[in-house]
Amino acid sequence: MAIQERQGKSRTRYAVVMRVNGKSEYFGTFDSRAEAEEAEVEAKYVRKQIRSGRMSASAVATRRTVGDLADEYIKSLESTRAKAHSSRADYTRIMAYWRARIGSIKLSEIRQLDIHQLLEELSAKYQPATVDGYLTPLSGCFSWAIAKHWMTEHPCKGLDFINDRGNRASRDYLWLRTRGEIEQFIAAFEPGDWRDIAIVAIATGLRIGEVQALRWSDVSLERRLITVQRSVKGPTKSRKIRHVPVLNSALPTLRARRLAGGGATLVFPGEKGGYFSRSSLRKRVSAALAVARFDSGIRIHDLRHTFASHWMANGGDIFKLSKVLGHSSVKVTEKFYAHLAPDAFNEDLGRVEFSLPEANGKVIALTSAD
Repeated sequence: MAIQERQGKSRTRYAVVMRVNGKSEYFGTFDSRAEAEEAEVEAKYVRKQIRSGRMSASAVATRRTVGDLADEYIKSLESTRAKAHSSRADYTRIMAYWRARIGSIKLSEIRQLDIHQLLEELSAKYQPATVDGYLTPLSGCFSWAIAKHWMTEHPCKGLDFINDRGNRASRDYLWLRTRGEIEQFIAAFEPGDWRDIAIVAIATGLRIGEVQALRWSDVSLERRLITVQRSVKGPTKSRKIRHVPVLNSALPTLRARRLAGGGATLVFPGEKGGYFSRSSLRKRVSAALAVARFDSGIRIHDLRHTFASHWMANGGDIFKLSKVLGHSSVKVTEKFYAHLAPDAFNEDLGRVEFSLPEANGKVIALTSAD
């Protein structure tokens, strides 16, 4: 039996952990040591009842609340470093929201309706992608609880209202659809660093955080290969090293920068050293879109979509593309880009066949102009 201090950003909370049948069982987290000490007394009684056979070990699980689960889930992410630092920070912030709204509900009593109602509230204030960002950590939290045998049913399962709320189609990604559009977009930048960043982002498909953190030691112009092993806030999104080819469209820019680099570590250093500013890039992209008179909704990440879309539209292999993009599975790549392959529907063009009625119009004989 133990009381563990959990140090948060603004306060310390206290978790009670007990051992049942040789396993550590989480009993609850409390705002004060006094509350934790009271719970510890109750935990000792519960443990005694379990050992005597008068109470099932599942009695501990029935006490757990969504707030307890949120605390343990975030603790597990921190201890195992299962996600990049920036993702863990986002998860901690978002789970604090859920803790404040449904933290007091017991895991055995949480229902999909409880979550759906809160998502409706969020959807009134935020765009679908933001609402989805709130749901994803919560869903992962419940999946973790099921794996730990704290729950048997997933309350987020089948919750797909975000993608079709208000009977509105979900946003398709945007991209520069022709070679001419790419060239027009690049020409809209003033010559220099920001244009080079846009060129390399489109020509490699790297995430912008990976472009920010790209070092010359990662780039082999001789082998025409980039080793992607870090992002601006730590490891790559997949936490795996991958290799990206230096395509013909990227080679001149990288060669020119290598010659002019003056021994810099980063391929694209910021104006004051360190990484270049993502917000500054966003402003330059918006300005270039305005000059080129393109859709102002195109985002920085859509430069990556542009790379992947042109790869597929020009007959590239989807399995190679999946590796280049660093997707967890080729299924993720297929979901977004498979339909762009030149022959994607060639075998399907005759699947829905039927005859058309003959026209009843007047037949006019054609005569020679001579």
